[in-house]
Order: sequence, then structure tokens, then C-alpha cells
Amino acid sequence: MPPKGGRKYTRPTQGTTRQQRTTTTQGSSSQQRSTQGSVTTTQPSQSHQPQFGIAPLILEGASLNKLQLNDLLKTQLADVQVHNIQLGRNGTFTVYAKDVKSFNRLLNDLTPILANNGTTTAKVFVPRSIQKVQDTEKIAFVKRVDLEIPIERISEALKEKGLAVTEVIRLKSKDKTTDSQTLKISFSDTSNRNTLVQTGLQIDYMHFEAEPASQNSKPVQCFTCMKFNHVAKYCKSDHPTCARCGENHQLNQCTVADDAVKCANCKGNHLATSSDCPIYKSQQKKVLQMINQYTTTNKQATQVPSLYSSTDFPQLSQFNQPQKIVLTENLLSDILTSLTNKMESILEETTTRLFSTLSKKILRFERTLNQLTRTNTEENQHEHSDSDSNEEESSSDTINTQRQHQSAENQTTSSKDTSTKPKPSTKANTNKKTTTHKEGTASNKRSRTLNDSSDTSNNARKDQKLATDDD
Repeated sequence: MPPKGGRKYTRPTQGTTRQQRTTTTQGSSSQQRSTQGSVTTTQPSQSHQPQFGIAPLILEGASLNKLQLNDLLKTQLADVQVHNIQLGRNGTFTVYAKDVKSFNRLLNDLTPILANNGTTTAKVFVPRSIQKVQDTEKIAFVKRVDLEIPIERISEALKEKGLAVTEVIRLKSKDKTTDSQTLKISFSDTSNRNTLVQTGLQIDYMHFEAEPASQNSKPVQCFTCMKFNHVAKYCKSDHPTCARCGENHQLNQCTVADDAVKCANCKGNHLATSSDCPIYKSQQKKVLQMINQYTTTNKQATQVPSLYSSTDFPQLSQFNQPQKIVLTENLLSDILTSLTNKMESILEETTTRLFSTLSKKILRFERTLNQLTRTNTEENQHEHSDSDSNEEESSSDTINTQRQHQSAENQTTSSKDTSTKPKPSTKANTNKKTTTHKEGTASNKRSRTLNDSSDTSNNARKDQKLATDDD
């Protein structure tokens, strides 16, 4: 029977169910929009955090508000550059420095400044998660080290290599009573650790390989409340939370069946400690980002590569050989084209230089030839003039000799004709001959040189003698 005074229960019609579904979907969509809006509003606050590798600083025990801390830093540490100051619910401050100098000033000088102002309980430190990452960067492990080798000898061998070692520990075995063959070596900085990883541990004639400590990418989870980023020691929850069903009891007291498992964080069908939980995955992603941000594994010390190291000398893969061949061919073709272009330019420059030098030499040769031809023509002209003068002289000599012979013949004929005549007539003839001879000599002097004149005088004397002989 229906309840008294109540309305009779009626089955909802199909239309009403559709309306309810539409209202529920609209409500869910509006909720999603509101959540998306809230996410978008929180994104700018996340963008204010620095995106570089300088770790933030945590300030605990300071009885100040955000404005008072801001004014204190502005007055007492004026040279410090701070990106942002955040105040948590538990009263701790998170200070983001802009550079390394400001980070060191805040870490070393802020605590005594706060103590002088009356807050003696204040403490400045790097977040424990980041400090753990940075400390792991300074640790290396060496395995299969003989138990007979003492720790002192190992530390001495490391210091002889110039490595700044802070601690050398031999780890315990599984039973926690005997020593194992694994060494844990801590260094003062990351570069020394990387040097040991590259070169290995060398003790006299014994060599041992070293490996770096791996970072723990598993997020920190509290096993009391099943939340993340803190441990059970610092948990503020009053009651435990079951990792199987999410209720307020211990895990060993849970009686829920396997198909009714419920996560306390995302309400999914898995344990709260499962790695398939979306909240667990998001936390793990944050841890990996922090590790990549605050580690220096990409700045390892450059050392001589090990001969048998597969990381320094990896094996060549066979599946990408054709691609490598194509790349090498393209590279070779590019090299050849660049070389040919360079050779062509060099050849062009050399040919232009050779042609210029040859043209200059040809011009010089032509000038010398022109000078030689001019000198030869002048010499030939001079020789022709000398030969003409000699010919004239020779012709004048022949003419003079002919005249002398004719005069001699005339004298002989005249002497024969006048042999019967008296002597005065002979004197007249001689006078005539001398006068004619003098005229011939005068004409010869005009055409001959001084040497020739002497010859003509001799010839005249001979003629006179012949004339007297004839007389």
C-alpha cells in the first residue's frame, strides 16, 4: 500500500526520463565548464613560477606575512632579485630567486637577518624533494669490489686522481649483517661523479666500472591518508584511509570484494597505490619534470671514452643502412659540387692572372722589337751612305788616274813632236803641264780626304819625273 497521505508512485514516462537525462547532461556539462574555467584561471598562477633550473627556497618558522617579508627583502637585501613569493597554508614561504647570486644570498643571509629582527626560529632551506634530486646527482655506485680491499685505500686512490670525495661506504648484504661488494661513493659536486662514471675506479692495477645513482621517479605518497607529496610522519589526518576501498580503516581490516575496489583519490576501480591511477601518473609526470629541471646529467665532464663501452661506441644498426647510404651520397655530392665550384673559381683567377702577365710580356717584347728595328734601319742607312761615299771616291780616283795617263800620253807625244825644237819651248810645255797638273790636283782635293791628297801629290811627283826623263 502507498504511504498514508502520500502521492501514489507512478513510473516515469519516457519523456520525463529524457528530460532528466538532458538536465543531468546539461548539469554535468556546466560543471565541466566550471571546472575548465577554474583550470584556466589557475593556469596564469602557475605561469608565474620560474621556468629555469634555479630551485626555490622554503622559509619556515617566520612569523611574518607576505607584505612584511617583501619589505624586509627590499630593505635588507636590496641587491637580491626575487621572481615571486608564495605563502602556504601551513605558514611556510616559497621564494623564487631570479639568478644564482640571489639564490645564494637568500640561502646564506636571510636566516641571520630574520634572527636580528626577532624571529629566531626561522629557517631557510631548499625543498627536500629538490635537495634529494641534487644529492642523488653526486652519488655513484661501484659493484664487484673485492672485500679484501679496504675503504681507506679506495679513498686514497680516488684522491690521487684529483676527485673530491666526501664519503665512501660499503653497502650491507640482504641479511644486513655482512658487507657486500658494492660501494657507494659520494662527491662534492656532479662533475667529479661524472668523471668517475666515465673513467671507472682504478686501484693500482685493478679496474672497476662505476655507474651513476638513478633518480627515483616514483611520487611520494602517504600511507595514512593515501595523498601525495608527504609521508605518514608528517600527515595531519586523524584517521587512516584504506587503500582498497577508501573507507576509514586499515588495509588489513578491509573485507570488500575484488570487484568493489575503489581508489580513495580518483574513485576508480583500482587500489590507491596503483600506477594506473591518473592522479598517480600526473604526480609522476611532475616528478620527472623536476628531475629534468634540476639535474645536470647533460653537462657531464668530457673524458676519454672507454674502449669497451657500448655508450661511447654503440653498435651500428642494420635497418637504417640504406638511409645512411643516401645521406652519405648526398653529402658527397654536396662536397663535390662545392669543391668543383671552388676549383673553377681558382682556375678562372689563375687564367686571368696568366693572361694579364702574358699580355704585359708581349707588349714589352714588341717595344724591344721596335727599338731593334729602328737601330737596324739607322745602321743600314749609315752603311749605305758610307758605301756611296767610297764609290764616289773610287770613281774620282779612276777619273784622276785616267787623266794622268792621258796627260802622260800627251806629254810623250808632245815630246816626240818637239824634240827638234829648242829648249825654251820645252820649258813652256812643262809650265803648261804643271798648270794642268795643278788643276787636276785641286779638283782631286775637293773630292778626296787628307790621305788621298798625299797620294795625288806622290802621283804628281812621279809624273814630273817621267816628264823630265822624256825631256
